[in-house]
Amino acid sequence: MLISVVDGTFQATPAGRDELSTAVVRHFAEEIRLALALDRAELISAGAPRVEVLGTVRQEGQLRNVLVAGMAGKGKHAVIIFSVPSGRWADLNPQIRDSLDSFKNDPPAGNEIPRGLIGAAVLIGALIAALAAWRHRQRERVL
Repeated sequence: MLISVVDGTFQATPAGRDELSTAVVRHFAEEIRLALALDRAELISAGAPRVEVLGTVRQEGQLRNVLVAGMAGKGKHAVIIFSVPSGRWADLNPQIRDSLDSFKNDPPAGNEIPRGLIGAAVLIGALIAALAAWRHRQRERVL
């Protein structure tokens, strides 16, 4: 399994399905140098909206099922790739589908500052104040 976060909006639409399936076949041929035999490309609206591209590749004499899922998202989206030996596909397919259905591609929070960052800033501020108080006490002892 490989997960990539990609800048740009992706919508699970018929046009998105056609665009993703073409890009997947081209990517495998040009970048990975493997011929992907495209079985089907589907628009999935149940669970997490996505486009799934399913195909097979022969890698080092082994036939593998490949599922590439383009997860819908605004601003950024995820592309998830599963590569499974064809003999294990029937066993793993339900788990893969459940995993994709439960995927969360939360949109960016906008202009909000994350709570973790606020907490870290408060903690740093408290440490600086404690350090300043300690130094002040050290100077008073010297005098």
